Amino acid sequence: LTSALLLAAMRRDARPAYVTETSGKVLPEMAKGVGVLAAAPALRLVSIALTLLVFVEGAADVLAVIIALDLLDLGNGAVGWLNAAWGLGALAGSAALALLLNRGQLAAGLALGCLLAGASLVLPGLWVVAVAGYLAYLGMGAGYTFVEVAGRTMLQRLGADETLARTLGVLETSRFAAMALGSIVVPALIALFGVRGAVIVVGAILPLFAVARWSALRALEIGAPAEEERFRLLRDHPIFAPLPMEMLERLSHDLIPIAPSPGEEIVTQGEPGKRFYLIAAGEVEVHIDGALRHAHGAGECFGEIALLNDVPRTATVIALQGCRLLALERRHFVGAVTGHLRSDEAATAVAEERLAVVG
Repeated sequence: LTSALLLAAMRRDARPAYVTETSGKVLPEMAKGVGVLAAAPALRLVSIALTLLVFVEGAADVLAVIIALDLLDLGNGAVGWLNAAWGLGALAGSAALALLLNRGQLAAGLALGCLLAGASLVLPGLWVVAVAGYLAYLGMGAGYTFVEVAGRTMLQRLGADETLARTLGVLETSRFAAMALGSIVVPALIALFGVRGAVIVVGAILPLFAVARWSALRALEIGAPAEEERFRLLRDHPIFAPLPMEMLERLSHDLIPIAPSPGEEIVTQGEPGKRFYLIAAGEVEVHIDGALRHAHGAGECFGEIALLNDVPRTATVIALQGCRLLALERRHFVGAVTGHLRSDEAATAVAEERLAVVG
């Protein structure tokens, strides 16, 4: 109930105006989700981490019974206490996340969670005492929470809105399969390596993944926190709204603040275009062939026509009193917008509408 009340207070994003591309059929949409993962190494890497996590969870559920009854000889009630230790570890992990996992630490949190969960599960295989079993599931709960929350957050930052639902659909399917497989392989591992060996093998999976893929995980780091005003200005603009959050945060850092003097020409008709501009505050006047055509206010933009069409500036833009601008260099604007279908469509629509006015 508390979660529902908190969610109800969140601001909703407007539904995109473009035509839907969904077929409404499960298998074709799942196939598209697989295609998205195949084409996006970053999404695929995080999805693999989350799938391995659930594989280990499935194995750990079965191992809880075996560790309690066979390895440590703790009695039937100990199975429940081991699961309780997992829950307490998850609570402790949640508290640690609130303090440690802010933007710029997500990949580190995911890797740390893998190491913590794996090392904890290995413990009773190396130290066969009751306290090791409880510590193992306490650490598993904390590590699981780190990986789950950090991985889910990274998926939402790295995935575009129109593909994220398909990606999550594929991920949930693979996770259920992985959990079932993790439960099934435990008897085979015990037959091959014994109980202690099986515990060590399962516990080593996540740490080995974290160590082997650390460089790739580190490359996904989101970076320093974005300034709220800049991020909101980009997020609310139709050209940038379709972009993934990770891209918006990156662009937020690339924005250059400009405070022009009243009457200053920001761009001049006929000159080559070098920057794109967002109006953070105040207004600008747009002059075409020396005549005032219209004004733009806070939240609007200018400069996209020359950059997208590789033509000289089509108008002169003059700052008014109190004008504050945020500029993007040509390479940042063109790279972000033209590299994303929806963003490119929105930018093209804005440019065409203004060219029609110029004509």
